[in-house]
Amino acid sequence: MLGVSIYVKKVSLQENIAAIKLAKKNKIPMLFFPTRHLPDFINNPELLQLISYGQEQNFEIGLEISKHAFDYQQLQKLNPTSIWLDNSFSVYEIVNIIDTFPGKIQILASDNDLNDVIEIFKLRSSKRIRAWYNCYPKPYTGMEQPEFLTRTLILQKYGINLTIFLSAISETTQAETECFPTIEDFRYLPLYLQLQWFKYFGINNFIVANKKINHQEIALLTKVGALAPTEFLFKISSLGFSDQTKTLLLNKTFFVDWTSNQYLVRLVESSNFSKNNDKIMTWNNRNLIGNHAALLVDNYLYGRYRGEIYFTKRKINIAEKTNYLANCTNFQVLIDLLKPPSKIMFIAEN
Repeated sequence: MLGVSIYVKKVSLQENIAAIKLAKKNKIPMLFFPTRHLPDFINNPELLQLISYGQEQNFEIGLEISKHAFDYQQLQKLNPTSIWLDNSFSVYEIVNIIDTFPGKIQILASDNDLNDVIEIFKLRSSKRIRAWYNCYPKPYTGMEQPEFLTRTLILQKYGINLTIFLSAISETTQAETECFPTIEDFRYLPLYLQLQWFKYFGINNFIVANKKINHQEIALLTKVGALAPTEFLFKISSLGFSDQTKTLLLNKTFFVDWTSNQYLVRLVESSNFSKNNDKIMTWNNRNLIGNHAALLVDNYLYGRYRGEIYFTKRKINIAEKTNYLANCTNFQVLIDLLKPPSKIMFIAEN
């Protein structure tokens, strides 16, 4: 499932309505409303208008809830599909809410004590109860990958359905998000790469936390969301890849070869490699060292290996038989996951 965040008072009403229409066009089923910045959100006319509009369009409505703002009777009037409880609630209070609120309930699994989260699911096992990982409002406070994986594997053993928030910033769009990614290392990682990493580890529910997102980004996230966990998609930047490289990669399907190892991720194209790429000449191949996450191709000098394309996982020396294609450092987080029989596709930059 994919959802988008709707920021009341942080984004204009017209922009929020446009975002909802964009989500509808791309068949996204969920609208998430952060409320921590709204002191009396229950009575906020703009929030009420947007929730009503979303419900008219048959969206699921999720509301972020803090303890100080929890009012059961008022929530009944809003009739959200789900409420997302922050870490201000005690175990007893959460159990009481589960017993009274009829909708879906999301428990914060990243900030609450892990044993408390598990205890809640043991006390009130239900498909209505789910867990979410926070996206952090303060920089440099996100989770480390090992911490995330350890916590996630434990929760998955209990059959707990998890939701992740996708958020990314750049030097030009720092004002476009209210938060930072669940995993600290992903702060500048494009959303579609984040989504694929999380899918690999069994996460299938995502909320886009960025304030603004365009049609191309939503369409790409939707496309990536439909892939299997062992299928990977890489977007080729118009600036970082030459025309020669694009010709070699685009409109083809590659598989990770079983001979890949700690140095190389060897790619086998679905059609016959040697026939397609047998005239690759030499370029960018003298006195070079291929860094971690470089993309290389063997040229005609390599005989039967000509046309083979591969990612590097460590620094290696490049001889005259191998051409340097591109620096793929931005893909490194996924390259480290590639194992046979992973399927890989490259698409052009929009």
